[in-house]
Amino acid sequence: MLSFYRSGLLALTLVSGFMADVEAQVQRSSHQAWVSDVAIERLQDKSVLTEYFGESASNENTDVIVRVGFIPRFGCAPLITFKFDNSSARSLFPTSNLSEIDSLSVSIDGANLSFPSLLDEDGNVHSIYMNASLQRRITARLRVEVGNSLLLRTGSSRNLSFSLLGSRDAISIAHQNCRRHDPSQQQ
Repeated sequence: MLSFYRSGLLALTLVSGFMADVEAQVQRSSHQAWVSDVAIERLQDKSVLTEYFGESASNENTDVIVRVGFIPRFGCAPLITFKFDNSSARSLFPTSNLSEIDSLSVSIDGANLSFPSLLDEDGNVHSIYMNASLQRRITARLRVEVGNSLLLRTGSSRNLSFSLLGSRDAISIAHQNCRRHDPSQQQ
């Protein structure tokens, strides 16, 4: 019954979003272990980069996050990322420059997920992106949405688990907000 109500609420949210302003559409909202939100960044050229996303923190370390994001500028294609703060990155990847990302292993409900990686270091945050074709990223997004748990293994044989409960709602709302993005609302 709860699922029925949640589905109705999600449908109402998506339908009413057409009449609401941008701020109302992108308020941070919780979906079991996941949240949906938006990040807006002003770039050096004064343009604005907006990312709508669903994310969840690791069960073992809340400073490690898995995120499925959508950026209007890039056609709202899924962008799958693991984010680490400096201290978490140092403890999980003890060698310098996170050189162990080559041995990063991801599985969803026990089935391996190929995760070719691309590292981005930005101040206190290290992001490891899925560096794959659009079709592989879409397939990975669908596996996240229908799965129950995700396991991330680092080269140092440390494991981090993530609940995927609520991922479908959080990711769906983020994707819909990306598709409805109106750049004229940003200054």
